[in-house]
Amino acid sequence: MHLAFNILALAYIGAYSERSVGVPRYVVIYILSGIAGVLFHSVIASYILGTGHVILIGASGAISGVLGIAAATGNTRAYYWLVLQIVFAIFGSFAVFPIAFTAHIGGFLAGVILTKLFVRIERKKRSRYYNPSNKSNDTW
Repeated sequence: MHLAFNILALAYIGAYSERSVGVPRYVVIYILSGIAGVLFHSVIASYILGTGHVILIGASGAISGVLGIAAATGNTRAYYWLVLQIVFAIFGSFAVFPIAFTAHIGGFLAGVILTKLFVRIERKKRSRYYNPSNKSNDTW
């Protein structure tokens, strides 16, 4: 069931996210979000919940990072995923769920932060090549 929901989320928003940032950035954000999700989960599980002994397997953080790309680029529906994961993480801390909801949250946050960072870098790069106040850059 968990795998099916992850695949559904990726199918639903993956293409939008890829078009929004381009394939190379998409791949980088996907991988780094997966790593960030694992780290976020490890910190929360080990130091707050006391469940750090649980084995973590999967790409949930990376897939949530893709949803983070969508959120950072203006698709507000992607934030529903984050809210849902927070609710499940809180509920899951009282119940016994073998799902690392905090990895989803960490991956999502990493996706948002990395996307905003890439956008800022791209804007800086473009502003170097074209400065509207500098008339010598005009091609007209």
